[in-house]
Amino acid sequence: MNQTNRLLNEIYTTAAVGKDTLSAVINSAENPELIHELAMKRAEYRDIKKVAEKNLTRNGIYPKRRSAKNISAMAKASMKMHLMKRDDPSAIAKMVIQGNTMSMIGLLRDANKYDRADPDVINQAKNFAKSEQNFINKMKKYL
Repeated sequence: MNQTNRLLNEIYTTAAVGKDTLSAVINSAENPELIHELAMKRAEYRDIKKVAEKNLTRNGIYPKRRSAKNISAMAKASMKMHLMKRDDPSAIAKMVIQGNTMSMIGLLRDANKYDRADPDVINQAKNFAKSEQNFINKMKKYL
């Protein structure tokens, strides 16, 4: 798999995990404003995932759904453990910020690692990382 497809697959996996994890988090949230923020981000993840999948399949590559599902399952299990202790907006925001920080770091690392990928795909990864940072900033008010 070439660098462009590897980076697209990383974008796809990050978006898939984010979407699945936020679906579980939304079910645990009670604050209407927080639920709205989470739902908007989940919709963004869905759109990013669709675009990455479309670009991969156009290149004859099918996303690694199994790895995304395994990562999502681990993220959901971790989330449930954290929320069993405290399911208030602050606990949810803290957990989401930690997840988004890991995603942002991974996206930037991969954009640099796959430096011979299509420049548009590198920009997609960097823009995705910026979006993660913006969401972190939105979640800070719930801490």
